[in-house]
Amino acid sequence: MKMKEANFAYATAIQTGHDAPLISDFIGGIELLAVYINQRLQMGLPLNNSDMEMKEAIEYLYFHERKVKKLISEYSKRKECNDTSEENIGLYDEFIQSLERCLKLDTHK
Repeated sequence: MKMKEANFAYATAIQTGHDAPLISDFIGGIELLAVYINQRLQMGLPLNNSDMEMKEAIEYLYFHERKVKKLISEYSKRKECNDTSEENIGLYDEFIQSLERCLKLDTHK
């Protein structure tokens, strides 16, 4: 899934992440977009499609969360396979833990 480059949250992530944004940069962009939307609502101004940008940004996050969970499941199954070497089990464990940390960062930001 690719986001529109004009999406405020995406553009903010690119600016703060210097062309290689982290998920925390993207979440920061979503938070700024939420502030913008809330201010416009409080002032009775139109949202100017900001609500659609927020929807796109949240769908992007959910899309990637599902991909990460799928990878965790796939590598957990590989690790449990009877013919997996001890070395590979260690590598799979390390990879699974890294993916799980990514999910925790996403949910605790």
